[in-house]
Amino acid sequence: MKKVLVILMLIFAFGCSDSTGPEEGTVIGKWMKEIEERIFVIEFTQDGKYTTSIELEEEQEIVVNGTYLISSNIIIMNDPKCKDQEGKYSFERKNEGIEFVLVEDECNRNEVMPGFFEKYIE
Repeated sequence: MKKVLVILMLIFAFGCSDSTGPEEGTVIGKWMKEIEERIFVIEFTQDGKYTTSIELEEEQEIVVNGTYLISSNIIIMNDPKCKDQEGKYSFERKNEGIEFVLVEDECNRNEVMPGFFEKYIE
């Protein structure tokens, strides 16, 4: 009987974890997508900050840091490069990825942000 209890406890302890991504309704974590054979990565942290990076030729990359707010399913992004211009995107979790759809953005983020990030990295 004790063995059965131990086995059940182990099943509940380890069988209920979800490693496929963050909980529904959030973007927290690191996501990636491929754009014209280049990897674009965006990471959202719990403290309202984000970092984007895109690899260029010869092992170079562009990195941008900024802040974000979430209201319902809209993410509002700000970064120093764009001064007072906010970027607004709706987002929806799909399978193991997340899709961003342009709502309004006067900055160059609209070249890389919209679309489907097919992989949750961490």
